[in-house]
Amino acid sequence: DPTHVEQLLHPTFSPDALKSLAYTKGVVAKGLPGSPGAAVGRLVFTPKQAEDMKAKGESVILARETTSPEDVGGMWAAAGIVTARGGMTSHAAVVARGWGKPCVCGCSDIVVSEVNETLTVKETNEVFRAGDVVSMNGATGEVIRGSIEVNTPSLEGGLGLLLSWADQEEGVMKVLANADSGPDAMQAAGKFWKHFVQ
Repeated sequence: DPTHVEQLLHPTFSPDALKSLAYTKGVVAKGLPGSPGAAVGRLVFTPKQAEDMKAKGESVILARETTSPEDVGGMWAAAGIVTARGGMTSHAAVVARGWGKPCVCGCSDIVVSEVNETLTVKETNEVFRAGDVVSMNGATGEVIRGSIEVNTPSLEGGLGLLLSWADQEEGVMKVLANADSGPDAMQAAGKFWKHFVQ
């Protein structure tokens, strides 16, 4: 299944972290898995907050009722995106997938108040405010209280072996990459990607 390969290219929570009490007891809401990957950061509620905090070196999770094209600066700055409304083809999900950012969308378990800068869990009335740390799992659609350790993707193991076979057959197989930014281009041009097209 090609989606399994794609998921290897995104940050994830380790199998141990997924079984930990911090994770299993910390899940506060579940929405749709809009874009795979895991992220941890401080909650922000406006694109400007996301951009400002990212400029200070903070990892942030952008929480919105829904997103629109005016939000893309904050979406780019955020480590992950959570929306209360929208589906798998919503603006948030499509943009996040295109940028390789995790997204939980259509999370009807929460109420996002951009005015009050709060994310409220409907079932428990637990309130998260701007600056609170949350984790998110874009592969499962879960929002988790607190910080869960994130593993960065590694092109080792089975995927590394597959790509090394492709490298041995130079001239037979080319790998094309879609890179929208400098960091994306650098990652695509890494040690396993001998053939890079801009």
